[in-house]
Amino acid sequence: MTSSSKDYEACNQLIENYLNNDAEPTLERFLNDNEKVIGKPDWDKLLLAAVKKFDTGPHPVPQQQKPPPSIASPSAPSKSSKKPITAAMVDKYFEPLVDDKKWTLSTGKVVEDTMKKYTVTCNFEHPIHSLILDIDDKMWVKDGYFTEQEMREIKDARCPKDPELPTHIAEYLKGYAGNKDLESIFDHANHRLFHPKRESDLFWIHQAFVKTLNLFYSNYLPITDHSETDILNRVWGIVQECFDVSHL
Repeated sequence: MTSSSKDYEACNQLIENYLNNDAEPTLERFLNDNEKVIGKPDWDKLLLAAVKKFDTGPHPVPQQQKPPPSIASPSAPSKSSKKPITAAMVDKYFEPLVDDKKWTLSTGKVVEDTMKKYTVTCNFEHPIHSLILDIDDKMWVKDGYFTEQEMREIKDARCPKDPELPTHIAEYLKGYAGNKDLESIFDHANHRLFHPKRESDLFWIHQAFVKTLNLFYSNYLPITDHSETDILNRVWGIVQECFDVSHL
């Protein structure tokens, strides 16, 4: 008897025992209970073939379902949807940086060099490879790349201050205070209209309220299973309209 035949028989027996001893069998529970066994080479095909043989109908097996590898990292992607990264690619991103132009913190730590230390631990392309440092990612402090003090220094560096709202806009927005339901917000939004050219800022704010209300009235919001394209068109489209009469 070949090794493949023995594996197939063992797989059949394993599934048969499971089906006979579980009142409500599911493929997910079977995979979790037998993860160490089914993680062996070729068992994914044997498993699907055997499950199909014993399956009685209430718990169909997806044709492309595969057992998770027993030694895979929880964060490792199941498919190469991300671009694999190599040491040569890391050098390509960081080698051109000139030392005397790098950012040195008050503690003496060089930000770009510290970022590079993290890149060499990545198996797949990460925003850091484009020299993007997410200051809200707690990993930087948790994993010891920066201290809390250093992260505060990074966050505060060259941080632009938001300009004060013009008085007429601030007064208009204050008018919505206390309106906590759709009807009261709708009534306030429609008690006055604005000219799209002469009062372009107030016109856009007013339109943003009205169009957002419409998304709630039509049950488009809150967002659940909407596609990214839908959200870009329906939600972010409202924001984009603020640039219609802007100089930016």
